[in-house]
Amino acid sequence: MTTIILDTCVIEGKQDLFFKNPTLRLIREIEGNEIYIPEIVIDEINSHLFDKIKSFENKVESSRKKLSEIVEKIKIYNIDSIKTPDIVYNKQLLDKQSQCFKSNYTSHLKRMHINIANCPSNVSVNDVLQHIFNRDFPFKEGSDKGIKDFLIWKTIVNIIADIRYKDVIFITNNKKDFLLENNELPINYKEDLNNILCSPECLKIMTLPEYINSITEIQPAEIYDTIIKQFIDRIPFEKYTQYGRAMCFDEFVFEDFKHMSVLGHSPCFNFDYDYELEKSFEIDEDSIKCIGINEEDIFFNFKVKSQIGVYILDQYADSCDCILSISATYNKDSDTITRQEISDVISFRENIDTYKIEQAEIAANMNIVSCDLEKY
Repeated sequence: MTTIILDTCVIEGKQDLFFKNPTLRLIREIEGNEIYIPEIVIDEINSHLFDKIKSFENKVESSRKKLSEIVEKIKIYNIDSIKTPDIVYNKQLLDKQSQCFKSNYTSHLKRMHINIANCPSNVSVNDVLQHIFNRDFPFKEGSDKGIKDFLIWKTIVNIIADIRYKDVIFITNNKKDFLLENNELPINYKEDLNNILCSPECLKIMTLPEYINSITEIQPAEIYDTIIKQFIDRIPFEKYTQYGRAMCFDEFVFEDFKHMSVLGHSPCFNFDYDYELEKSFEIDEDSIKCIGINEEDIFFNFKVKSQIGVYILDQYADSCDCILSISATYNKDSDTITRQEISDVISFRENIDTYKIEQAEIAANMNIVSCDLEKY
């Protein structure tokens, strides 16, 4: 498990608050990454929103004034067919939406399974002032600049203390705000980690490009825009070997599904279930995730959906929607899909009509009894 903590400049630098950019998307999707965003980072993003709105409103007013002056100059020529253009926007709605941004954004991050790390409750105003007066890093002589970075650092320490993971990476494009010129942690930062019985070596501070280069030589945009597209386009037409024979994608996934014994046995008479694939598996392209990368392979997860018929001893029981999670491996050197299997049955059992199962089971049992009676 790797804990990833993100700084404001990383999120805003990609101009992507919602992790759709290939680089941030890759960080979020890689299996084993646990993402944290300090609350102070969200507060800073929120403050930047208010700055932009204020700048917008000021420019609107300035533009109105300048346009009005130009129109007045035109009117001296006895031309009255022109009026000052109005820049229209709903100020009340804009204010309301901006006021709700932090709570809405926080909720969105949590839905993406990104953790929000609150500011440490044990850091008081007096603590901050004491560090400023002592000129402890990041504060310098004659300046109190660095309060935000100080609070982010204290949040990082809190995260490490809570999770006790050995592998923690803080990604920031402003390393100088957290490290000395020799790329070492300041003495007071090392002391903070020692106080929670954590070695300073457990924490790495990296820029976004440094982190991406540490996990892959392929640029994230290429992974999503080129490799995944080719990969998905090829899946339905590739041949896969399983159980000693070559199969198309539908056959391969369906055989895997049947061998999972998803429903077990029928409830009353313990009959085996039979299945029939009624619709080809459809790949949900929005569900594709790159969950891991090494020197040779790229590992993917994606969802497929279909409709599967359920039978008990040739007695039709029900037809159910089925959603499966597929794990697959793409080998970069050979340009082939080297592994593919069902990793999870997301939806199937809950779609079964139990009454129809019972009726099919009764009918199947009656056929068995009838055949036995005919023997006598």
